[in-house]
Formats: sequence, structure tokens, C-alpha cells
Amino acid sequence: MALSSFPLWIEDRLVDDGRFAAAYDTLSDQQRGACKLAIARLETVYGGMLPGRDLRHIEANGVAHIMRREPVPWALFLLGQGFASPARLLAALMPAVLAGVPNILVCRVRGGVTPAPLPPALLAALELSGQELVADLTPRDARKLVEHACEHMTKGRVFFLGSFLGCDNLLLAASRAGHLCRAEFDPPRIAVSPAALPFYGEEADATPDGAFWPSFGYIHFAHPDAEIMTLEPDIIPGAEEYSCVLCGEEEVEAWLLSAPLALTPGEEACWIWPDFSPAFFMETRRALV
Repeated sequence: MALSSFPLWIEDRLVDDGRFAAAYDTLSDQQRGACKLAIARLETVYGGMLPGRDLRHIEANGVAHIMRREPVPWALFLLGQGFASPARLLAALMPAVLAGVPNILVCRVRGGVTPAPLPPALLAALELSGQELVADLTPRDARKLVEHACEHMTKGRVFFLGSFLGCDNLLLAASRAGHLCRAEFDPPRIAVSPAALPFYGEEADATPDGAFWPSFGYIHFAHPDAEIMTLEPDIIPGAEEYSCVLCGEEEVEAWLLSAPLALTPGEEACWIWPDFSPAFFMETRRALV
């Protein structure tokens, strides 16, 4: 992947190959498999790679309609230091990959000037997705990068995952400069329905141990920064809002009253934002003739 769309000083902040390899080796086979499953699910949901530049001539009811669509030239992902979810990172990144965006940069923004290692799960997920450009930035670096994008770069996309010092101002600046932005600053609330509990067999605060799948350990692996709660047997779907509900297959439709996403046992490492797709990373122009 090229660095051509981004300032050259980013090269000094890039994560080297050795850190990727070490992170990959840190994960168990089951954890690496969870990341691969998440990638495969996203490819299935979005139908694989988009055709890239596309020009269509459509005629209906005597009206000629021309649509031109192509990927934006670059996409920037800014991760706060508290963000640690490989599932949600892949859910944000893979649509850009599938859209064919030629220049993608993922940046971890530290909480201060002291270096903070990226979680191995994030680096391994990036490695498995094929994302090569990953940088370690200070908040000052992040501001400098977004300012450069606002002043010198053609219209692209910026995705904020987790919060960091000054992120609100950078979101506002990038939006005002014409770059389409999306922000997921807050960690999700994930609820586990009573019907799904027998599949997990551990307490909700259990830590990943690589022993079996599915388990609460793998929910925490996929979403270590999330608020995870188990629901009482008498809970009524729709009574409270959640980011996601882990539930039994037979109750999916009911729990979609409470959350925009429902996952059945075995899908814990996956994530999808229903209102988000590769189209976010495409520039579409239309003409009526």
C-alpha cells in the first residue's frame, strides 16, 4: 500500500513488521481464527470486492440516468488509546478494503507523549486484513495529520474509533474541510440473553484463555473495551436499548427491537454497523439526461 496520499513524516511513526509478527504469534489459534471469521463474515455481508470505478447508463420510464462511482483516494482511521476491539476495527476497516480505497492509514493516538504499545489483537487483526500502514501517533501528531488533510488533500474519509485528546475538534475540522467522517467514540453495550447463556458456560467477567469457543472469554477478546451484561430471565425485548444482543437463533427477530445488531453463539467475534457499508468509501455522481 502506498503512502502517497499522506505526509512523508508519517513514515517515521509506522509500526515495523517485527511488531506485527510478534502480535500475531501472541494470539492463540482460536483467537486468530476469530479474526479470520470476522473478516469472512464482512466479505459475505458486503458481497466481496466492489468493482472499483463504475459507470452505468440506466434508462427507465423514458429517463436516462447516468451514475459514476469510484472509491475515494484515501481513508484515515484514528484509534483512541482506550480502543481495543479487533472486531469493531475490522468492521470499520474492511468496508474500505472492499471498496478498493487505494490509500488506507490506521493510526493509534496515544493518551499522551509516552508510547503505549498497540494491543496484539489489533495488530494481528490488521495483519490478517492485509493492512500494512499502521502508525503510532501523539495527539499533536494526530492534529498535524488532520490539518494536513484539511489543507492539502483531496476529499477522503475519516473514521474515529474511541476518543482521544482533541478528537471532537479534529472531527469538526475534517467535516468542515469536506471529508466525510464517522465517529464511534463510545464503547458498545453488549447484552447476553438468557437463552444464549448456556452456550458460554463462564461468568461474564471471565478473561480470554483460549480454551474453547464460544465463551465469555472470547466476547472479551473481541470487545475488551465494551460493557458486557447478562440479562435476567424476565427481561422483555424492546424494554431497553443495547448496541448488540447475543441471543439464541430462535429469538433474533425479537431482540432486534432492542439493538441494531444481534449475534448468535459462534458469531461473538463479528461486528457490523447496519447503517455502514463500503458505500461510505465511494464517491458517487449522478446525471439525469
